[in-house]
Amino acid sequence: MSSAQSSETAVNAFQNWSDGLEASDGLAVKTAIAYRQDVLSLIGFVSKRSDQEATLAHIEALKPRDIRAWLAERRIQGLEESASISRALSAIKHFFRHLKVRHGIALDQVMAMSGPKRKQRLPRPTSENQTEALLAASELDHQEPWVQARD
Repeated sequence: MSSAQSSETAVNAFQNWSDGLEASDGLAVKTAIAYRQDVLSLIGFVSKRSDQEATLAHIEALKPRDIRAWLAERRIQGLEESASISRALSAIKHFFRHLKVRHGIALDQVMAMSGPKRKQRLPRPTSENQTEALLAASELDHQEPWVQARD
């Protein structure tokens, strides 16, 4: 990264990334909004820690411990769901991929981070009507008595 790029503000890089967010990856509007909020939160966190406006040099210096500190701060602010934490991590990885392509900033250690494990949800039970419809549909699938008996 050149010295001119290193002094570019992270907000400028964010704006370039943000402008093509929905178009480039076909993200849903609400997902794109959440991604923007997550990346802006990280930029704010970096700015607060460095006591100045975050530059690309600040972003390039990020380590996994910095990302974990940011995620911990987000949890304190109320972002507690594992899915939300995973989405935040996904958002900054998306932004970092943009930085790698456009500015040559490689954050391989951060890109290798994984999100929290999500709890497995149990399947929801079907209603009586849904169960009857499923059974009726399965009876139509196989007219052979031995196939019906097996199934």
